[in-house]
Amino acid sequence: MKMEENDLKSLMITTSSSAIRKEFSESMQLNVAQVWPCRFCGIILGICHLPLGIILLIFDVVTNHISETVFAITASLSFIVCGIFSFISARRLDRPAQMLLLFFSIFSMTMSITMFVDSAALINYNCDRGECHGATSNVHVVLLCFGLVEFTVSFATIIVCFRSLRQAYRVRKASSPYSTLIEGHYDAFYITPRTINVDTKGSKCRTMPSCDQRP
Repeated sequence: MKMEENDLKSLMITTSSSAIRKEFSESMQLNVAQVWPCRFCGIILGICHLPLGIILLIFDVVTNHISETVFAITASLSFIVCGIFSFISARRLDRPAQMLLLFFSIFSMTMSITMFVDSAALINYNCDRGECHGATSNVHVVLLCFGLVEFTVSFATIIVCFRSLRQAYRVRKASSPYSTLIEGHYDAFYITPRTINVDTKGSKCRTMPSCDQRP
């Protein structure tokens, strides 16, 4: 009897250790840099971010003495960084690259909103004074358009990064940006419902908050 128990224990240890090794190898395979099935997404985002950042940087250097804004230069640099990380993600897909792209996309979206609000407020102020068609207002109209366009691109980048971090890149048909945004691994969003224990004998419930209000 003692020998059988020892054999059973050794068998259980061997089985558990093999399961642990298998789970560890699978997790390591997911953490290793992979090729993004939707490389087209990263290339499109990089093409959108990088030219916008470069054009905005040149425009701000030329017109900063007119606009006197402090947000355009920061926004343009963040757009350029997002474009660089988008091209990096198109080459390799790992969690650090996606996290960096997600962080700079959120920062770019924040700067786009700030630049948009600042330009809109200045345009309204000038229009109230009857100076809608001045040079300052025209420059801020262009900055406002830059903010709107980059906000849209940054928002799309955030969605793509979030879907990729949720293992949406593991879908078999991830050959287009649409499939990357729509399809994916939805098990991560599953939530186990909370169980409620009811004492039928005493006609009292244990976890339902409405029972506390009964007289």
